[in-house]
Amino acid sequence: MGFFSMLQVLCLLGWFYIAWRMVSGLGIRKPYNICLFAVFLALAMSGFFRRSENPIMSALSPLWYVCMGACGIAFIFFVVNDIVNISNLFFRIKRFRYYSTLIALILSVIACAWSLLNVAFIINIKEVKINIPDLPVESFRIAQLSDLHINQTTHPEAIKKMLSKIELLEPDLIVLTGDIIDADINANDKFREYGFEMLKAPYGVFAVTGNHERRRQDVYFEMLDKLGITALKNESVLLGNGIAIAGINDADW
Repeated sequence: MGFFSMLQVLCLLGWFYIAWRMVSGLGIRKPYNICLFAVFLALAMSGFFRRSENPIMSALSPLWYVCMGACGIAFIFFVVNDIVNISNLFFRIKRFRYYSTLIALILSVIACAWSLLNVAFIINIKEVKINIPDLPVESFRIAQLSDLHINQTTHPEAIKKMLSKIELLEPDLIVLTGDIIDADINANDKFREYGFEMLKAPYGVFAVTGNHERRRQDVYFEMLDKLGITALKNESVLLGNGIAIAGINDADW
C-alpha cells in the first residue's frame, strides 16, 4: 500500500471515529446518524480524485487536503474528550459526556476555521540565521519557497501575494524546493498569471523537484526554463562568490 493510500485509509478510520463519537456522545438518532456517517464517508473518499487531471475531479483535491487536516484536528479533540470522560466514572456528573462531546465539537470547528483563515490571509515569513565558519562572504540571504501545490483551482492572486513578500526581502538567492505544481500550468503559459516573474535575485533562482512534480517533470522543467529559473537535476553550481549550491531529484524517481 502506497503512502497516500495509507493516509486515505487512516483518514477514513479517523472520520468514522469522529462520527461515532458525535453520534454516541450527542445521542444522534436515525436517520440523522446515518446521514452523518454518509457525509463523513464522502469527505474521506474525496481523496481518490486527488490525482485526476480532469478539471472537475481535480477540484476535489484541495477539499481532500482540507478534510484530512480537519480530521486530524477533530481526532485530537475527541481523543482528549474520551480521556476526560474517564474521570466521570468517579464523579458521575449528569450529562457530562453530552456536554464534553459538544465542547470537543465546538473547539474542533473553531480550530479548523482559524486554520483556514490563517492559510487564506496570514503569510508568515520564518527567518533562520545560520552561522557558518569560513563563509567566503560576510552574509548571504537565501529565500526558500516550497509546497505551493498550484492546481487548476489555485487563485493567482494568492500566489502573487506570497511572491511579493519574497520580493520585499531582497534575497541574494532564491530556491524553490519542490511541490510547486500539482497540475499542468505550462499550457498556454498559464504559469505567468501567478507572478513568478517577480522572483529575482543577484545570484539567481534555482529549483529542484518534489514528489508532486514526479508525474509532470517535463512540464515543470519547461516552465522553469521559460522563467529563466535553473533546475538542478542531481548537479551543483558554483556561484560567483565562491558558494556552491547543489540540488537532487526527488528520491521517488
